[in-house]
Amino acid sequence: MKIIERDLIEVLNDLPEMCMAQDLYDESKATMVKKGVKGYWQMDGWTWKAAMQWNERQGISAAQIEAMQAGSMFGFDVPGADPKNCERETT
Repeated sequence: MKIIERDLIEVLNDLPEMCMAQDLYDESKATMVKKGVKGYWQMDGWTWKAAMQWNERQGISAAQIEAMQAGSMFGFDVPGADPKNCERETT
């Protein structure tokens, strides 16, 4: 896969303000990540299934979720935080 390099502003413009992501320690639970912010918030009482339904209702793609999760861990200036570089990108 070829890595696309874009300006941070372009990347952030392609991401939602926030999304739900799968908890990496307990895959049945969900976390919330915010655009441009490192870290995540535990979503007590939310299952991963409920979080995916919420993401779908918001029109958030799998590539955006993957990118947001990478950005929350490694910073939004890394290639993995760009949904155009995510394996789940469909366009």
